[in-house]
Amino acid sequence: MTDSKKNKYAHENVLLVAPFLLLLATNVWFHAPWGDELHAWGLILASSDIGDLFRRLHYEGHPGLWHLLLWWAAAVSMDPATLAAVHLAVASGILLLVAFHPYFSRVEKVLLLSNYFLVFEYTVVARNYGVAMLLALVYARIRAATTERPLLAFTLLGTIANTNIHALLLAGFLGVEYGWSSVITAQRWSGFGLWRKLSGPVVFCALIALAMATVWPAADIAHHVQQSMLGGVGDFRRLSLQLLQTATTPYFPIDFSFPASFAFPGRLYENGLRVWTSILLLPFIGGALWFAFRDRVRFLIVLVGLELASAAFAFLIYPVAIRHLGAIFVGFLVLVSIHRSMPSDPGSTVRPTASVAVLCLLALGSLSGGLAIAGQWMRPFSNDVAAARWLTNHASADAVLIASDDIRAEPIAILLGRRFYALDCRCEDSYVQFRNRRDGFTEDMIPERLEEAVRLYRPRPIMLLAGTNLSIPIRTEIRARGMTLTEEIHLTGAERDSEMTIFKIMP
Repeated sequence: MTDSKKNKYAHENVLLVAPFLLLLATNVWFHAPWGDELHAWGLILASSDIGDLFRRLHYEGHPGLWHLLLWWAAAVSMDPATLAAVHLAVASGILLLVAFHPYFSRVEKVLLLSNYFLVFEYTVVARNYGVAMLLALVYARIRAATTERPLLAFTLLGTIANTNIHALLLAGFLGVEYGWSSVITAQRWSGFGLWRKLSGPVVFCALIALAMATVWPAADIAHHVQQSMLGGVGDFRRLSLQLLQTATTPYFPIDFSFPASFAFPGRLYENGLRVWTSILLLPFIGGALWFAFRDRVRFLIVLVGLELASAAFAFLIYPVAIRHLGAIFVGFLVLVSIHRSMPSDPGSTVRPTASVAVLCLLALGSLSGGLAIAGQWMRPFSNDVAAARWLTNHASADAVLIASDDIRAEPIAILLGRRFYALDCRCEDSYVQFRNRRDGFTEDMIPERLEEAVRLYRPRPIMLLAGTNLSIPIRTEIRARGMTLTEEIHLTGAERDSEMTIFKIMP
């Protein structure tokens, strides 16, 4: 390519990505973070050193790369806005990598940049999934290069594994594919000595081991984080729906209860319309994947293996949400990139293009992205910022924040930079530590435990943060125990952390 063509290519890509970068910055600026985003920031601020941070991760179910990035960022500023700034940098990198990708056409880039995962889930929501996608796109470029760099490629895969569990599954299957590919096309490695051939897999295995060691659950981890692997094993209906979900949702991430389509929770298949739509789409998605990779069946094996592993994880350990299944879509993009950079296998008469099949799959995701863009502006994503702002303006600085449940009060306390007392664990903390001390809590325990807390903190003013509006019997019993309960504000209508009622408690 001549210099003039390179300059024209770069100029076109800048013009292509500029409006999407502007949209990203706008959405991040107006995005109200919810509990899962702020939880990681609270964990960072509560950790005294790196060792303490990684000890706390045994209660999280996530490896530590994202937390390590936040740790370094917190050294610069402890303001929660730093969290959004770090993720904005990651998200911008994702969009730029897509825009300047040499193996996607202009139409495909537009569809990708408007995909659900690139306009919301992995770019606006500040969590570890965006880091995994960024590294995966870098890995795809490394694999597409004419010069083989096994150490760098395997190191990137191992690093991806340290972002989240589903990225760990993705890295594992991509690592097996790369190892298999390097054996089949050994001529590309002809100048490598034994150590240069083995160093990459050794580093990869070491990083996989680090990720597994980090997520290994503590003995007293909360039940809802580490569920029993035996529960519901014989529920074949649920298994069938889980398989259907992992096969179709990565390419069509839409929920029909709009605007919840831009951030729905894990159990997608309570809606019958969603089930039938997925059943109808399954042959179309399967056929498109076959036409995209029919001359390299190992790529199909990687995707099917990843889908089965994700379904098994969801079925046995923890229900998946769309943010988890996005790892399958990321794997699809990586394999398309690698596929198009390689010549056809010996003896194959099929060229590795299949752009029509890829376009069809990308169009589904782009439709989802369009709904996500609309959904973000139809209602706030979370009420946590509004609740924190109200407490700043109306509650005294020495007021005690007491939470009916720790998860719901945690993001508000983090935004305020304050500690809170939670009734479910009978503990005071600055963030939620997912220990089993909080298991078994029910709403009817609120009056008795609230009375204990009032005795503990009197005579300081007390604000009760309740994730839902307390029932009449609960309010009646609270008053019967000698406490005055005054509802100050009730917030509702957000997508996540949708309900918050703030009460003033007087003995």
